This record gives sequence, C-alpha cells and structure tokens, in this order.
Amino acid sequence: MFSNKDLKNLIVPLFLEQLLMALGGIADVFVSGFVGEASVSGVSLVNSFNTMFINLFTTLASDGAVVISQYIGRKEEKIDYEEKYWSTAGIISGTGNCSRSNSK
Repeated sequence: MFSNKDLKNLIVPLFLEQLLMALGGIADVFVSGFVGEASVSGVSLVNSFNTMFINLFTTLASDGAVVISQYIGRKEEKIDYEEKYWSTAGIISGTGNCSRSNSK
C-alpha cells in the first residue's frame, strides 16, 4: 500500500511537530523559572493540559480524515450517518487508548 519512502516522508513532519511542541513546553518552564518555584509548578501543570488537549484534537482530526477518506475511496454519494458515527467512535476509542498508554 505505502512504500517505505512514503512512510519516511510522513514520519519527519510528525516528529518535528512533537519536537516543537515539547520545546515550547520546555521554553515556558524555563522562562517561568526566573520568577519562582510556584510559577514553574503552575506553568508545567498548564503545559500538561495543553499537551493533552492538543493530542485530543489531533486525534479527532485524524480520525475524521480516516472516515471521510474511506467514503471518498468507495465513491459513495450517500453517507450512512449511523455507520459513520460508529466507525468514528471506534477509531477514537482505539486511538484514545493508545495515547493514554503512551502518556506518563
């Protein structure tokens, strides 16, 4: 389906996105470190929530793209909304479980 070259072309932007997101969090904590201990604690706590929500919305966008591309690939004019709902819910729950197991 996909060649190794195609997969390598996809992994580089994904890696860079995660790297920049982590560097942004590190920079926030570093800058707030000059203010005090309480600010570092608050900023790192908020950074955890930001990371969680960014991953959640990225998951939802990716899952929606998968479901829509399946319909486009089948060249269906009429969309069965019940089928779309359950397939999206299955993908989201599966991806959510994977992202929860990878988080610290």
